[in-house]
Amino acid sequence: MIVGNDFTINYVHKDMISVGDTILCKDNKIRTIGNSNIKYSEFMGRTLWGDSYKLGYDLVKRVTFNTN
Repeated sequence: MIVGNDFTINYVHKDMISVGDTILCKDNKIRTIGNSNIKYSEFMGRTLWGDSYKLGYDLVKRVTFNTN
């Protein structure tokens, strides 16, 4: 877990990501998950923008913004 003044990053499995979550992508861009961004493949399981995160072995960086 990474904690900043304005945000917290938790490492979660790709199956824990749902519509409306914000993640830090591999290209260091922060993106919000929409309904069309999550797909399911029989071979790769859940994908986010077509990325299977090494079939689930890589964890996804979920960003939570702190509201103070």
